[in-house]
Amino acid sequence: MGPITFSDGKYYLFSNFSAHEVEYEGKKYKTSEHCYQCQKFNDKSIINKVMNTASPYLARKIAHQYVEDQKANWGEIKFEVMYKIILAKAEQHEDVRRILLESDNEDIADVTSFDYLWGIGENKKGRNELGKIWMRVRQVIIK
Repeated sequence: MGPITFSDGKYYLFSNFSAHEVEYEGKKYKTSEHCYQCQKFNDKSIINKVMNTASPYLARKIAHQYVEDQKANWGEIKFEVMYKIILAKAEQHEDVRRILLESDNEDIADVTSFDYLWGIGENKKGRNELGKIWMRVRQVIIK
């Protein structure tokens, strides 16, 4: 049996695109994707553009238009920021916690054809950082 993937029905809620609002550092975001993309910036006008998009896809698309405006240390902090956002999502939503705990000790993988950092990519050899974060959060939730 392979890893649990975000595209496997009930496990879609592990996706940053799932319709789960996240409160993070005193602000509410439509999705964890909106939240993550906003954390890349200090510029309030960019944050507002990203935050107020209608979908997580658009939040990511708009944030990618401002790569040169990202925080100088973004590459150093992005994994810990994502961890904190995912932990917040799990703590704030009972359905997310329940499914996460039901996943037991199974591997969790973000299967996307284009993302070899956060997911496993088309060749299934990507870093799967988002899957690793979900497994790390699961260990915290269990305790």
